[in-house]
Amino acid sequence: MAFIIGYFIFKNRVKGVYFSIISQALTWAAYSIFIALSSYTNGNVGITEIKTIFGSIKGNLHRNEMFKLYYLALILMTLIFALSRFLVSRKFGKLLIAIRDGENRTYFSGYKVSAYKNFIYVLSAALAGIAGAVFVNFNGSITPSQMTISYSITMVIWVAVGGRGTIIGAVIGAFLINLCEYNLSSGSMVEIWQYIIGAVFCVTIIFFKSGIVGIVSEQLPALFRRLKTKGKDKAKEAA
Repeated sequence: MAFIIGYFIFKNRVKGVYFSIISQALTWAAYSIFIALSSYTNGNVGITEIKTIFGSIKGNLHRNEMFKLYYLALILMTLIFALSRFLVSRKFGKLLIAIRDGENRTYFSGYKVSAYKNFIYVLSAALAGIAGAVFVNFNGSITPSQMTISYSITMVIWVAVGGRGTIIGAVIGAFLINLCEYNLSSGSMVEIWQYIIGAVFCVTIIFFKSGIVGIVSEQLPALFRRLKTKGKDKAKEAA
């Protein structure tokens, strides 16, 4: 499905806000289809009591199965991270950057941009499918509420907080934001936790554009250099 949709989208050079609108429309279409097929999906209730590939993971009696599933998810994440790093570090990754920064120039250089964009679109859909399968194993159910546009926005927050333009940044952002959501949504801040996540996102965009990765790799070293320079200047003045 991703290949067919991507073929027509990229062949007609749809991009920017129009691509975002189509993506969200497809999300809403999937949501509506899920509701419409209530005889198979239970409508708003969703598909429940889904057993994992290791059987039940609920309760202390099944902790070993839970850990097995966790390690399987960790292995999958590591393999996908390695694949992503491999693609980005090769010529293919440089072409993706060229398409992002100057699509028309890449076209004029003789590259079939639509094919490259469709490939990465299909690959991202496949990885999202794997992530969804793992999620359902952990969650034990899938409901229409988990197919809404808000999840797309959440993923943008992951990338922004972790660090745009980096693969490890998306991983870090996903871990931290989900950890915050889990702790805040079940504690005393249950009514305002979404505002807190939104505030973190806004602060990151305004003051830390490169996210956590940018803070560690750029801003902190720059701060230390400035402090070191000031220390040397004060030492000279004292001398």
